[in-house]
Amino acid sequence: MKHQPAIYDLDYTLDAGELGEFEVEVHFTFSPGMPGRMYMPNGDPGYPDEPAEFEVVGVTYQSFDITNWFDICETLNNSAHFCECVAEWAAEKDASDAADYADSLREEKKYADSFGY
Repeated sequence: MKHQPAIYDLDYTLDAGELGEFEVEVHFTFSPGMPGRMYMPNGDPGYPDEPAEFEVVGVTYQSFDITNWFDICETLNNSAHFCECVAEWAAEKDASDAADYADSLREEKKYADSFGY
């Protein structure tokens, strides 16, 4: 069974040129990438970094699905501004995940301390 990637949502201001700006919700998949390695533990050559990637899979405007209008997914996938927004979202997500992990470690320590470990 193939793994289905998580779909995330991001509020975004879409600039439609002469039509003006619209607040939309963009639905996308995200992969944070992986750092490469120069060498493997046994001395063999390593592998390069895998960059972070995202793919827009849907867009809604006021609860209407506009995914198939004007090639909007392709436009956002190639937008430098949207790419920056996803990078900011990812940085905030990493910080939030790190804080949640630290909180869980503190809770585990309190629990262990209650038994005198």
